[in-house]
Amino acid sequence: MKKFLVPASLFVFPLVALAQQTVSSILTRVMSILNLVIPIVITFALITFLWGVFKYVTAGESDDKKKAIELIAYGLVALFVMVAVWGLVAIVGNTFGIQPGGAAPGVPGIPGAF
Repeated sequence: MKKFLVPASLFVFPLVALAQQTVSSILTRVMSILNLVIPIVITFALITFLWGVFKYVTAGESDDKKKAIELIAYGLVALFVMVAVWGLVAIVGNTFGIQPGGAAPGVPGIPGAF
């Protein structure tokens, strides 16, 4: 438990030190961080899937193909879970009117790319 508290406190202490911030400004900061991290995680899952496909196509032995199938499965499961959670959050947000204007969230992307 102590191993978790030290890294967690590194993220919490700056927010406590800036106590004049409101809850909405803190949530805005957290959302901006998540908007940067989510596309990176989705990209990593896609790369894992594609690497598994590449390993499967180039594998000659059955052991290599089993490892490649595991990579493909991990990549697909990760992509499915991320997109499913993203959709569930959009449904819940639209149902309860939590999001501004009741609009669905945009497609995640790399900031500054388009």
